[in-house]
Amino acid sequence: MTSSFDILPTNDIVISVPGATGGEGSLKAYGVYEFPATEDYPYRTARYISPRKATGAMRRLYKIDKFLVFNPSLEHSREAAMSQAELSPEQHLRLTNFLANEAADNRKPDRPMRYFITDGSSEFLGFDLNGVAGYFPTVSSSNLFRCYFRRDELLAKRRHVNLLQPSEYAHLDYYPLS
Repeated sequence: MTSSFDILPTNDIVISVPGATGGEGSLKAYGVYEFPATEDYPYRTARYISPRKATGAMRRLYKIDKFLVFNPSLEHSREAAMSQAELSPEQHLRLTNFLANEAADNRKPDRPMRYFITDGSSEFLGFDLNGVAGYFPTVSSSNLFRCYFRRDELLAKRRHVNLLQPSEYAHLDYYPLS
């Protein structure tokens, strides 16, 4: 089971996910976010991703450039998905290094996984408030698993940001499982 998602959305929707499970580290180091290809992870087709700290703070915003589904334990599955997605040499190297790091840490799942590959850049979301540096947009409930925002909401330099209501993103498709 391999696939790539050819038509990425052109919307300004951001999916925010807890960063404690490795999302923030892998996005910062490799520009890659990995999540299971199961119905337990029904991510809407947002164009951006921002991992959250346990406090609910979001420090960086990443633009999703490619989407792939493959089993990282199967080399033929991995290579087929990577070639179908027409990754740039730099994206190919980042994904290859991410997968090698996961394998070295004995975290290579033997099941289909989904991957967001970023364009390699990120936007820093920190700002000064009343002359004091170190503030970040924060969602009020840090126990949310995934939530959605508009990009301009995260860039508005406010401490507390407003979640999109389900009716505001219900029209978006889900990223496919295969």
